[in-house]
Amino acid sequence: MAPDDETGTGPEKAAETPPQPLHEHHHPSEVAPLDPLPEEEEAEYTDDGPEFEPGPSFGAGM
Repeated sequence: MAPDDETGTGPEKAAETPPQPLHEHHHPSEVAPLDPLPEEEEAEYTDDGPEFEPGPSFGAGM
């Protein structure tokens, strides 16, 4: 247990500590805003475009 404790406090502990919190913050932070961002923007444009007044107004004016 003496060598394990020394190794765990060294490179093993430092390598096992950052991957856990970094992965948790990176996964929900990168997948959450990246997934709903493009889908919401596309859905809003397509839903607000033809459904909103400026959508058909611009098309008819041009």
